[in-house]
Amino acid sequence: RSEIRSNGDYSYDEYTYLFFDALQTATNDDFLLLINNLKNMWEAGTEVTIKELGDAALTKYNNMCSSGRWDSGSTKESMLKKEIRVLAASVKEFKKALAAKQGPALPASSDSGDKKHSGPTDPDWKFNNRRNYCWLK
Repeated sequence: RSEIRSNGDYSYDEYTYLFFDALQTATNDDFLLLINNLKNMWEAGTEVTIKELGDAALTKYNNMCSSGRWDSGSTKESMLKKEIRVLAASVKEFKKALAAKQGPALPASSDSGDKKHSGPTDPDWKFNNRRNYCWLK
């Protein structure tokens, strides 16, 4: 603490704040809960030293790694990834079912001319019947 104070660049509280900020970049919800609780205590006036913060963070990290819970990442993130996988599988199945139910492609037009559909002759028709405006120009 005295070494940090003698540096003169930042105050001890600024270093503590920066350390909290660095720890809050983690993506694991359980780990972030610990860090946020410690930060709330610190902001409310409870003395939390950088050493205590570092020791608590390291202990939590090591315990989560040894129990296999660190790599699981964010609970919200993993739930979203699972939902996305389920949705993607559903879309894939829907496409297969749709392709199976669809008949052959539309038959070719018996009209061999290369006519371009110009729509009704009344130029105001498209504005009066917007929902029915379906020809191509």
